Amino acid sequence: MATEHMPADTMILEIIGFVVTVLAAYCLQAILQYRTQRNLRYKKMASDFNAASYLLHLTCDAVVELDTDLRMTEHTPALAAMLLRGRPGATLAGMDFTDLLAGAAEAGRVKEWLRRFEGCPPDQVNAQAFHTHLADTDSNKFQAEVFQVMYHTPQGQANHLIGLRDVTDQVSLSGSRAIESMTMAARSYTPPS
Repeated sequence: MATEHMPADTMILEIIGFVVTVLAAYCLQAILQYRTQRNLRYKKMASDFNAASYLLHLTCDAVVELDTDLRMTEHTPALAAMLLRGRPGATLAGMDFTDLLAGAAEAGRVKEWLRRFEGCPPDQVNAQAFHTHLADTDSNKFQAEVFQVMYHTPQGQANHLIGLRDVTDQVSLSGSRAIESMTMAARSYTPPS
C-alpha cells in the first residue's frame, strides 16, 4: 500500500495555520484574563468606595467628593446648608475645596494634608482625620472635623471622599488621632448689618 506525501507547500501552510491558531488562542486567553482581573478590581474599588461613603454619611454632616485638583465633583446640599450657601441656582460643583477654609494659611495646610497620600499605590486605600476651620458666607469661622478617604478611579486618578462634621459644640469622633490644624476661637460671630 502506497502512502501519499503532502506537497511541501501544503505542509508549510498547515504548520503556519496551526501556529497562528495557537497564538490567537493564547492572545484571546490573555485578553479575557486581563478583563476579568480589571472587572474584579473595579468591583472591589466600587465596593470599598460605597462602604466608605455610607460610613461617612452616617457620621458626618456633609460628604463631598473631590477630584485630583481638590475641586468638588458635584453640588452637595448638606455642605451648602452648613456654609449658608443655599441660594437658588448656586452650586458648589467645580469649586475648589480650599476656598471654603478660613484663610490662606489654613488652606495651605489642608491642601498639604489632602495630598499626603498621592504617591501611594493605586490598590491601597488611605484614610485620615484632621481638624480645620471652615468659613460660611457670613465669614463666620467654625471648627470642623474632616475625614478623608483617598482612592483611585479606574482611570488611575487620585480622588478624595471627604466627610465634614461641625465640632464647634460637639466632641470630636477622631479624638487625639486627628491632626490639629491651628488654634482658633471656637466660633466667631459676625453681627448682621
